[in-house]
Amino acid sequence: SKFSSDAFRYYFLRECPYSSDGEFSWGRFAAVYNSELANNLGNLYSRVITLITRNFSGQLAATGGVIPTSRFHFVTPIGESAIELYNEEENVLVLDLDDRVKAVHLFIEKCAYDTAIITILRDFLDPLNRYVEFKAPWKLVKSDLEAAKKVLFEMVGHLRVAAILLKPFIPKSAEAIYTSFNFPKPWSEVTYADAAQLTAQPDDLRVTAELIDGKVKPLFPRIG
Repeated sequence: SKFSSDAFRYYFLRECPYSSDGEFSWGRFAAVYNSELANNLGNLYSRVITLITRNFSGQLAATGGVIPTSRFHFVTPIGESAIELYNEEENVLVLDLDDRVKAVHLFIEKCAYDTAIITILRDFLDPLNRYVEFKAPWKLVKSDLEAAKKVLFEMVGHLRVAAILLKPFIPKSAEAIYTSFNFPKPWSEVTYADAAQLTAQPDDLRVTAELIDGKVKPLFPRIG
């Protein structure tokens, strides 16, 4: 009732390799929850919703028919966790979605749930967060709305992928992320095959999440 069933599902699948023994402590639970759910996924989700709502009236114009890119541009190296995906000559992080999704799927088939979650963090969420920190759309909206719109569009496209990949682990939260936007395919029909490619929206991308005073309810409120 306090932290949600998804948070506990995530912790035990993340920290207790199947079918071995695992440990639980409130200290470790708080550390994993804050680092990976609140600060990483939850913060990313809240940021993009807030920025689109406040600066674009909840809709990114002229994005219908546009396909997000799988190439993230950086000025500095993005860290060891995704270094194998980094092209130094072009200074980009190239996400091969098909291969990465297949890798996650294979780990799940082997019941290596902890490794699947770590792979999602390493190959999708961590690079996306670094990209967002580098691009700083909260600054761009003050000087270049068009550039900010492109960054936010990329963020949403990859949040969609992350939501689909996290569906078996945090089903309620993953559904909340996915249904916060007007993605055309119903959540009940979404499979990992849908995460393996970035697709175009038939209509302009817009926020469909319920807002309270212009803000979306936090997925994972930080444990103080």
